[in-house]
Amino acid sequence: MTGDGGFLVEDFLDAVSAQLDRTQDALAAKAKVRPLMFALRTLSLDLQVFVTMGDDGTVRLRSAQPGETGSSTLKLDFTTITRPMVEENTVSLAMAQAPTLQEAGLDQQQQHALERVGVRNVAQLQALRSSGAGVDGIARLTEGLVPADRLRTALRFGRPELLHVAPVPPAPAPAAPAAPAPAPPVVLMPPGTQRLQVVGRNLLARGVAPTVRLAGQPLETSATEDDGLIAHLPPGLSAAGALEIDLGDEEPVRYHLAVEDGNGKPAETWLPEAVS
Repeated sequence: MTGDGGFLVEDFLDAVSAQLDRTQDALAAKAKVRPLMFALRTLSLDLQVFVTMGDDGTVRLRSAQPGETGSSTLKLDFTTITRPMVEENTVSLAMAQAPTLQEAGLDQQQQHALERVGVRNVAQLQALRSSGAGVDGIARLTEGLVPADRLRTALRFGRPELLHVAPVPPAPAPAAPAAPAPAPPVVLMPPGTQRLQVVGRNLLARGVAPTVRLAGQPLETSATEDDGLIAHLPPGLSAAGALEIDLGDEEPVRYHLAVEDGNGKPAETWLPEAVS
């Protein structure tokens, strides 16, 4: 906003659009935790403003003060559009990266003359010439403000050119193999054990009880609380196996379950499975 209280139309629309984007992002996050929400369906604004045209060709607005007469009513209606509609009606990113008209040597008046026919960079100028308008036709569209020779100079500025040729460096040597994952901790249990006690914290924070698996098979659980649960082992268990406790957060916690041999040692020799 300038010292006289005026503001550009695009600055006002950008500010409203940015705040609507933030509202949409907040609604997307809220949808993860709430089944029913309220959203803004349409937005309509009536602005009492004074409209002026700057020397640079920009339209500037100034809000009317209380009791001030002679202002105009500017009506703005915002609606929603989908991604395909945006992609269909906007300039491609490749074309947007082309040199600007200023970089091509055109002065401000010549730039404005071309912007009136939709040309804002050299790539769009080339596209207009290739469409059949030709250099002389484009010059006539600008009512002679951009002579044909200036257009040809700008078009040459946007031609492909080579700047450097160099050999491609060799590919880097392959990285050393990652160190093997550490072996999971061993849980020793006496022969005939039928239940395992799992103690933790915030186990129900995600609203779902942890899943306990032995050798890939889920175990029945009971007495599930926020700080612990009981896992029931299959009857007749005598061999070791991989025990996994899935807390619903990234990788499950892994242990190796083994039966004691009577001397406080596993009843069998085992090798833990590699963690994928």
